[in-house]
Amino acid sequence: MTFKVGIEGSATLQWQSFSNGVWADIAGANGTEYTIARTSGSDDGRQFRVLVSSTGKATSSLASSVATLKVVQGVAWSFSSPSFVGASLNAVRWIDSNTAVAVGSGGAIIRTKDAGLNWSIIRGHVAGTEDLTQLSVLDSKTLLASGKKLLLRSTDAGLSWTTLAAPSSSKLAMAFRTSLAGVAAEYGGKLYRTMDGGQSWTAGQVPASAVIETLECRQQLCIASGVDSSQMSRKNAWKSTDDGLSWTPIDFKTPLTTLDLRAITFAGDGILYAEGRYTAGRSRDGGSSWEWWSLPGAHMPSSSGVLFADGAHGISRSGAYRTQDGGSTWTKVESVPFRSEDAADLALSSSGLGLAIDGGGRIKRSTDFGNTWTSVFQGPDHDLEGYDFTGVAFSSRETGLAVCSQGIVATNDGGKSWKLAPLPSMAQPDMKAVAFADAQTAVIANYMPLRSTDGGKSWQVVNGLVVGTNPVVGFSSAGWGLVGGSAGVYRSTDGGATWSMVSTQGGPWGFGALAIRDSVALLSGSAGGMMRSTDSGKTWSLVPGFTDWIKSLAWVDARTVYALNTQGQVLRSSDAGLSWSPLNGVVSGRFATISFTKGGQLGLIAGAGILLHSVDGGQTWIKDLEGPSFFWQAVGFADEHSPVMVGMDGVIATGSGY
Repeated sequence: MTFKVGIEGSATLQWQSFSNGVWADIAGANGTEYTIARTSGSDDGRQFRVLVSSTGKATSSLASSVATLKVVQGVAWSFSSPSFVGASLNAVRWIDSNTAVAVGSGGAIIRTKDAGLNWSIIRGHVAGTEDLTQLSVLDSKTLLASGKKLLLRSTDAGLSWTTLAAPSSSKLAMAFRTSLAGVAAEYGGKLYRTMDGGQSWTAGQVPASAVIETLECRQQLCIASGVDSSQMSRKNAWKSTDDGLSWTPIDFKTPLTTLDLRAITFAGDGILYAEGRYTAGRSRDGGSSWEWWSLPGAHMPSSSGVLFADGAHGISRSGAYRTQDGGSTWTKVESVPFRSEDAADLALSSSGLGLAIDGGGRIKRSTDFGNTWTSVFQGPDHDLEGYDFTGVAFSSRETGLAVCSQGIVATNDGGKSWKLAPLPSMAQPDMKAVAFADAQTAVIANYMPLRSTDGGKSWQVVNGLVVGTNPVVGFSSAGWGLVGGSAGVYRSTDGGATWSMVSTQGGPWGFGALAIRDSVALLSGSAGGMMRSTDSGKTWSLVPGFTDWIKSLAWVDARTVYALNTQGQVLRSSDAGLSWSPLNGVVSGRFATISFTKGGQLGLIAGAGILLHSVDGGQTWIKDLEGPSFFWQAVGFADEHSPVMVGMDGVIATGSGY
């Protein structure tokens, strides 16, 4: 923030701030401009002025008008599950036995100094920032992190980072032989060399006929692997002893047609380990000579290869197999750190410590060279991996519930922390949505609905009520509620204690969305069409001519309601759901949910890696988050300014600054 003053002629200037009831000089602030480098919420309301003094025949001073600083907090999101950084993680490296760094989407960087038990955010995920996909440790202090068009360098073991000129706008594979000498390669493109730790780059030589996919360097040797167009596009490997100036193919002493190379890596200084389709090999002289043996049937190599902690201990990058003899024999690990489709990166130290990260931002830790793994919890009391949340609701600023087909989690602090709630023995896990009838009473839309009268601490199956599949639930502030599914629609006037079936006049059963406002209710069919009630759900009629498939509905006020259809369009009605039209100015997207606060000013649209918000009742929308990190499926509000989002694979986040 910069303040400016304009003067005529020569004068002496002194900037002052008002504190503790008096004006005090600001040391060194004597120019026509005064800049506050960084502000916080505590600076809101601070006052500033400038004293202008002239020295002529008589000295005189004049004070400027007072300027008051207004600090407006920006929108921010805190992630409690599964990744406290709120980003996909792509690469992780050990710096020493206790310190490690991981990088991810949106330029995110996190760091641990206690061997992976606790992590701190160095750089948060920022929408629109390039993803960091590679991480190189040059020495105990120097690191490089890279992505498309982005190259960052740290000289204090990952605590702070500066931006360097990237050698290419493409995604790079990168490796360093020393703290100064390194190589980087575009996939299928150019190769670059650096001799000053990545601060400047020059062109290197791409191996003839090579499309480089991976690079590794150790001591005097660099190896590259990728597709070889001269070998009928089979995978091949090359080595360089002059930091990428020249490359020669590695002679595996067996034809590539027989070997069918899958991966090559260092198993120690000067030791190479390679895997073919059914064989593995080791070279102890930089690839000049090889010994080969058959792989056990259980161990299936992949293009991602293996990772060695030392000359003996290694693990397949899928995390499924490990070796304790340099790759001669392999055994299954007792626990796999991640699902194969989520696997991102592994790091093993020579002391046996392992770190595993995945596309969901989860971190797992091993102390036995990758044989067993435990989750590093940053928020919930339970690992929510695989919990695909579809509903969330709050009864107060502090009390909220989130549901999915696997269970229920509850919060008593506005979404900062969550705990699993016990399920009754008769509960069938098909929970889709949750709604509060009052401060303590909640109902969960399930094949057989569940009800709680203690704020979600305990649950009971609603006896005799079966609503079927694709269930929905909602309550009016007037106290009546609806629950529906493939078996019909039911109405309650006592907070969900008892229910009676209502006729929908042949309308669609199996619903996509339900929204209630005062005495008006809207039900969208899972196969298209919409039904409307104006008498608190007692009678229903089809909305004429409406055929869209709607997956989310949200009221703003008694007349205005919004809908998301399966084509990614936002629809708006200004007559309480009688007629609809597409909302101009919002580009269609992979939206999943739309929700507004009770007051109707703040609204959110969320979906596959995208979040929009409106602060004018849906007239205009602003993009907050965009990226592949998370798939949001439901939004609730702890109050008029505090949204909570939940989504697939256990993701939960709380928003502020709205």
